[in-house]
Amino acid sequence: MHIEDIKTLVERLDATPIGEFEYRRGSEGLRVIFSRSPAIAHASYGAAGTVAVEADIARQTSVVRAQAVGIYTWCHPLSDVQPVAEGDLVATGQQLGYISVASVVSAVYAPCRGTLRSRIAKDGCIVGYGDPLVEIVDAGDAD
Repeated sequence: MHIEDIKTLVERLDATPIGEFEYRRGSEGLRVIFSRSPAIAHASYGAAGTVAVEADIARQTSVVRAQAVGIYTWCHPLSDVQPVAEGDLVATGQQLGYISVASVVSAVYAPCRGTLRSRIAKDGCIVGYGDPLVEIVDAGDAD
């Protein structure tokens, strides 16, 4: 892949809501991770995990959506910590689940303080980019 091709690809991807892109061809590979600002409805929490947030102002809820394709689990595969349950209070940045792609496990974080209203995605299911994972009833701005 030539540098001009990479430049064009990055510019095109930057104009989309895609958070992560990986391309492999033979022994060559390219991985691009974008950090999105809240102004475009993406809250970034670093390379460990990124979530997209869709706000429903009328009901004051947030739907957390997958930012990658993979297997969604409620708990980390190497942990026996109990997952957050429906009705539990969650803090901003609290881990809500994980998306696994091969051997890479990325955390899914709560974008706001509130109550976990529902787990939309089932434990162990395959999710696609943008699929809804959980719904949180926003507790407001006060922490």
